[in-house]
Amino acid sequence: DEQLKIFPNPFSSEIKITNSEQFSSVEIQTTQGKRVFSTRILEENSSIDLHFLPKGLYFATMKGHHSIRTIKLLKN
Repeated sequence: DEQLKIFPNPFSSEIKITNSEQFSSVEIQTTQGKRVFSTRILEENSSIDLHFLPKGLYFATMKGHHSIRTIKLLKN
C-alpha cells in the first residue's frame, strides 16, 4: 500500500502529489491560517503550480471523505 507523497519539499515553483486516491481536494495555507490556494484533486498523481507564492512556510491540507491530512511545505 503506497503512502501519500507531496514533493519536492522544500519546493521552488511546483509540487507533485502522488497516491492521493483517498483525497478529493488540497488547500494551501500560510502559518497564520490564511488560505492562499485550493483545488480539487482529480487524479491520483497531480502537479500543482505554486510559483506565485512568496518564499516561506505553508501547510498543505488534503481533504477526503474519511480523512484529513496536513503536511508542512517550505517554499525557497
